Amino acid sequence: MFAFLSKLFSHREADGWQQVQREALLDLLTLAVHVDEYLSRSEKRELKSISAEFTWQGDITLSRYLEESLAKVHALEGDVAYEDRLHDIAERLNDSKARRKGLQLCERIIFADGSEHRIESGFIDDVKRVFELYNLDSSLRSPT
Repeated sequence: MFAFLSKLFSHREADGWQQVQREALLDLLTLAVHVDEYLSRSEKRELKSISAEFTWQGDITLSRYLEESLAKVHALEGDVAYEDRLHDIAERLNDSKARRKGLQLCERIIFADGSEHRIESGFIDDVKRVFELYNLDSSLRSPT
């Protein structure tokens, strides 16, 4: 999965995002794909599609940043660490537009396989709460 995720962001012209927001978005997507501890083919395709929308202009390489992001996800223990991670991401996605986009991209990935698992729905609800996006209903969720 690391090799795949390292290709998420291209090195082309700027996309209108601040680098800190790109990093937060990558952290959010890394967390999203790990929420059910399974990356389906359709989720992988959706990640690839999303990757075309963003650039990488970090001080460290994307590969190195991904190593650190993945390590942080794997090191999360308990609800407090998970909640703290979401709050950190929300702070770095420092406006409502970036937070909404992050939520939309999470939903695109999580619901790409056409199924909605309780843990994934709970993750989306947590993102909405922490990002203070309470009144958004997803059109991407599969019917229940």
